[in-house]
Amino acid sequence: MPSPGLREFQESLIAHLAPWHRSFQFWIRAAEIYTTYKVCQFRVGFVKDAEKREAMWERQHELAADKMYSLCSEMGGLFLKFFNMLSYDCLMLPDENNERNNNFSEVYLKLFFLIFMKLIFRAAQILGKPDLAPAAWVRRLVALCDKAPATPIEVVRSILEKELGQTFTEMFESFDAEPIGSASIAQVHRARLRREKTDVAVKVQHPGVQQLMMIDIRNVQAFVLFLQKTDIKFDLFSLTKEIEKQVGYEFDFLQEAEAMERIRHSFHVNNKKVPVLVPHVIRDLVTRNVVVMEFINGIPIMNLGDEIAKRGIDPRGKIAAAAKQSTSRKYPYLQGLRGKDATNTVSLLDYGQVKQLSDDLRLGYANLVVALADKDPSRATQSCKYRT
Repeated sequence: MPSPGLREFQESLIAHLAPWHRSFQFWIRAAEIYTTYKVCQFRVGFVKDAEKREAMWERQHELAADKMYSLCSEMGGLFLKFFNMLSYDCLMLPDENNERNNNFSEVYLKLFFLIFMKLIFRAAQILGKPDLAPAAWVRRLVALCDKAPATPIEVVRSILEKELGQTFTEMFESFDAEPIGSASIAQVHRARLRREKTDVAVKVQHPGVQQLMMIDIRNVQAFVLFLQKTDIKFDLFSLTKEIEKQVGYEFDFLQEAEAMERIRHSFHVNNKKVPVLVPHVIRDLVTRNVVVMEFINGIPIMNLGDEIAKRGIDPRGKIAAAAKQSTSRKYPYLQGLRGKDATNTVSLLDYGQVKQLSDDLRLGYANLVVALADKDPSRATQSCKYRT
């Protein structure tokens, strides 16, 4: 049995080497996927038959999807977050049988380079090419949503008592040990407050996750700089800096709670009938790492297809298509599809990515939308000249 001094030295050494080990793991995996796509691109160049080229790319996507799943599930951190975003954004992808873009040698090779950039997928969808995300990637990675490794309940209890300044039994009458969901930054438990006798959702940040994500962001930025010198002819590095800034906001639950309350107030003040449900925040149970809010029961949007099928509705029919179209990809949960008195109300639960826009930015964005609708490139360019 090592002495306390030796054990402390070992723990310190492991802590110092952890960032290097994580970076090494990223570069090994990224290089492997990058190389396989380059090899596939080279081989496809010798094949004239379009169907054979498509089959070769599909096989490559399936192999790459397995490798990306392994990277995300084993390393977590920023990579898991990006692919959670990707999976949500690809919920409304066209059916695989629809007409597809066959320019695989250019589009899908670039896809790997852009895969970390959620904004690129959004732009692709706006441009009418939602199939830029390979179906094989979507099928494999969608399983990662809310499936991040959970923090043990003993650690959760310790965090709650330290953050909120009360004992666990003083705060909660009951507390589900199994989280409702565990994502890249935090996990959520259902509980019942002892004082108010109300059900709540308790969101607890994973300890140490911010440091992991900062390491991941630095690695992605270095990778993007390499790609800009070798394969990509436009600025992706600026996008990674914006992502770094935006992801940083998600670690402050005080800011998230404030945004939730502000949006909830706005919905109630400006509408006779509230269009969406926003949970009420328990203000005295909020810190930078913990937020306790009203519990809203409902069906996760990821399970919308299953719910439609349970009701005997053709998932490819007009009713299902209308239901999917009316539910924005920005809504994490669809509430009210259960029970006799279902109201089909959408609930907005996650406010980690809320951002206050300046008047100039809002005006510029509105002008951009109008310019795109009018197919006016000059006006679109002018609309981007706003002050942040």
